[in-house]
Amino acid sequence: MYMIQTVTMTDNRYQYNIAIVNRLKELVDKYPELRFNQLLIDCGVLSSEDQKVLSTGNTFIKDPFYEESEITWKRMCKNRMCFNEE
Repeated sequence: MYMIQTVTMTDNRYQYNIAIVNRLKELVDKYPELRFNQLLIDCGVLSSEDQKVLSTGNTFIKDPFYEESEITWKRMCKNRMCFNEE
């Protein structure tokens, strides 16, 4: 008899969260001079909204609050800073 293991969305989200955190840890070790928010933007977790920058001098950070971890991870995988072939 085969045991079927079901993967819930929560399990899947957890795995992506762990992958994201592990990669961020590696990047912190590789680039200790970066500020944390700078690291998040540079590796694609957060993005800056450049609208109104010229008129106000402010940069707005896009909050991906409702974004699933899988989408964040896949964006990080396409990011050169996160996975640069050296």
